[in-house]
Amino acid sequence: MMKIKELIFVLAIMFPATPAFASFWDIVDLGTLGGLTSHAHGINDSGVVVGGSSNSGINTDHHAFVYDGAIMQDLGTLGRRYSDAYSINNSGVVVGYSTIEAIGYVHAFIWDGTGGMDDLGTLVGGDFSYARDINDGGQVAGVSNTSILGSYPDHAFLYDGADMIDLGTLGGSYSSAWAINNGGQVVGYSRTTDNQDHAFIYDGGVMRDLGTFAGGNDSYAYDINIYGQVAGYSATFDESNNHAFFYDGVAMQDLGTLGGLTSYGWGINNIGKVVGGSTTAGGGGISAFLFDGESMVDLNYLIDPSLGWRLFSAQGINNLDQIVGYGDISGEEHAFLMTPPPSSTLPEPTSPAVPEPVSFLLFGIGSVATVLMRRKVM
Repeated sequence: MMKIKELIFVLAIMFPATPAFASFWDIVDLGTLGGLTSHAHGINDSGVVVGGSSNSGINTDHHAFVYDGAIMQDLGTLGRRYSDAYSINNSGVVVGYSTIEAIGYVHAFIWDGTGGMDDLGTLVGGDFSYARDINDGGQVAGVSNTSILGSYPDHAFLYDGADMIDLGTLGGSYSSAWAINNGGQVVGYSRTTDNQDHAFIYDGGVMRDLGTFAGGNDSYAYDINIYGQVAGYSATFDESNNHAFFYDGVAMQDLGTLGGLTSYGWGINNIGKVVGGSTTAGGGGISAFLFDGESMVDLNYLIDPSLGWRLFSAQGINNLDQIVGYGDISGEEHAFLMTPPPSSTLPEPTSPAVPEPVSFLLFGIGSVATVLMRRKVM
């Protein structure tokens, strides 16, 4: 006959406990510019959010926005019908990309709140560019093509307020920059000489290969904090899946998943917390996650379930642990802003917190979502 302790152990395996939290995080639906969808990509330390939204009922137009805690402001475009904002610094300066009057062309923009968008142009010979991040010194990181001819002539760039500097590649045909910290370090990914994509960090005029997980071919870096810690994802040893990583300046740490096969790291703050998206156990769908230095937590467990949200992807996190991204609410995909309860807001550390080996929870809630990727264009 099974003993009581044995029975408890079996039941614990069959029916794992739902994580318990002292209080729910606050979540705000940022709404849209009049259309059906919106996505938040970035947030500064004042809690101001940027992203993109459709602005008509049939989703024919899509414009960059700034959300200041009260209203979603339409930033317009450089011409024609599309723009998207990806980053905002602590001075409120926004960068992104927009269509221009010339058909088929997209240019990086910068917006400082005093007027319309300013076109940053392209690298010499190019016809398109995308701005992905801006630091507090006004330096911008992104990607531009270098020729309208040829295969993948795209190069990462650093804009210093006057000139767009070509950062080159890791020896391959293209590169793309996604983030820059206040020290001017840039991260992204580049094609290598052996025709693989590798995460890189650019510092002091040198692009350095961050490598991959052991046995994996490809890796991608998407954010960097002031300490040079990096978030992104890499192929696993068998090349069948991607896992989010935390790079501490020496090696990549595999953050695992929420029980599924794949995860992607999109953002990191100065405390070393990483956000992104992951598939869940048992085909339960796609969920936004927070890695707090110890474990990967499904953000859907941090909010009141009666609100009806299904959070798909966390795109950014500021130094107050506020998180932005997008999810489903009432059948529409909307941008969200999450704020932790006061008791869970941690003070800024005097030195970066380096995660210990991660322990993972298996989560399986909600419905199957659409493809989990960071809406990257190039």
